[in-house]
Parts: sequence; structure tokens; C-alpha cells
Amino acid sequence: MGTGLWQPAVGTTVWTYSWNTRDSPNGPVLVTVRAYDGEDWSVYVTYDFQVDNRDAVDGGGTDWTLWALIAVVLVVMVVALWFLLSRRE
Repeated sequence: MGTGLWQPAVGTTVWTYSWNTRDSPNGPVLVTVRAYDGEDWSVYVTYDFQVDNRDAVDGGGTDWTLWALIAVVLVVMVVALWFLLSRRE
């Protein structure tokens, strides 16, 4: 993707292609596809995509729920430790 060269897809009746957009700049991207049945090539079909790679600086990237879960686990551990230590006295 983004090289101008044709990239092979995988499949026989349903075709897939895995595209890591982290290697592409943000913005509009035109993707042109075609098929080959062993004898003839199909007509070209072009699709318009919008690449939006967000990083942790602008709110994308790491999900805030992960940090919330870590905070909850830490609070539970501190409360459990406090409870265990207070029972020893």
C-alpha cells in the first residue's frame, strides 16, 4: 500500500488484504483493486479511504479504560493490604 505497486490479496471466493495504516500518513488514500481469474483481469475499481492514525498525544492510541482498570486494581490492592494489616493489630 502506498507504493503504487500491486499487492496480492488472499482468498478464492472472498478476498482479504491486511493493511497496517501506521505505515501510511494520515489523510485521504485511494485504493484501486482488480481481480484475476487465471485468464482475464477484471476492471479496476477505486475506493476512497481516510487514514486516521491517532497517537497517545491527541487522545487516541492507549485506551483510557486500561488506565482506569489499572487504577481500580491498585486501589483494591491498597485497601486489601490495609485491611489485612489492620486485622493483625
